[in-house]
Amino acid sequence: MTSKTGNAAKEPYNLETERDFWRIYLRLIYAVGVKLNPREEDVLSFILAGVPEIDYFSSPNSKHLKQTVKISNSEVTRLKQSLKSKGLIEKDTNVPTRSLVNLQKFIKTKGKVEFTFPLTIGV
Repeated sequence: MTSKTGNAAKEPYNLETERDFWRIYLRLIYAVGVKLNPREEDVLSFILAGVPEIDYFSSPNSKHLKQTVKISNSEVTRLKQSLKSKGLIEKDTNVPTRSLVNLQKFIKTKGKVEFTFPLTIGV
């Protein structure tokens, strides 16, 4: 999934997989504050589309992460440290923080997500 600009930005994103949903969702909730690079988005959306209580950064689960997201062993380590430093992965268990897990469970239970962007424009 790539960024869209110009007229293409008006077209809806094609959300074919749950990973696509999480990638867009992460871009929206982290638009202000914590910034995620595309590889961090890939890894975190992979984890949130799966079972977040699993440590995907350690064997044997890291194999599936590496194959799906197409990253090397060194990238797994680098991305794990980066996501930990941003407070998105628990330091001791290598799983998403409780707040992300709760968010994932809430969204999967609700089955529908709506965003409202209140905007006041002054003249």
